[in-house]
Amino acid sequence: MHKNIAGLKITTTNENGKSAQDLWKGWENFYQKDFSENLGKIAKNSINYAVYTNYEKDFSEGNYDVYIGKETQNSENSFENILVDWEKFKVFEFEYTSPESVFDAWKTIWENKSLNRAYTYDIEEYYEEGKFRIYISVE
Repeated sequence: MHKNIAGLKITTTNENGKSAQDLWKGWENFYQKDFSENLGKIAKNSINYAVYTNYEKDFSEGNYDVYIGKETQNSENSFENILVDWEKFKVFEFEYTSPESVFDAWKTIWENKSLNRAYTYDIEEYYEEGKFRIYISVE
């Protein structure tokens, strides 16, 4: 199964806390009125996604790309697009209480040494009910 995610693209790294700043700014830009309204017109549903991909190494060093957006029917739009292969994932579900809850969720995942991560796509999926899932691609 494939999903097209349209929105904006950020290139960042977890080194020196850079990703926290970049992602905060990315989500701010995503929620700008004109951007979110225009994207909302072509979105298939109200779920927000952050797709982590193109890892140079792993989560601890090197650059990677993050696409923040919504699922759309296709890539025929004016946004940055990524076609995601919904492949083999380990899925984690968390309560969303604040942006810090997302960071805490990632810390929990990073501490899980038994994950055989593939580093193809890692996906955050945000629902309106205050829950979110993180899909980690595995071998």
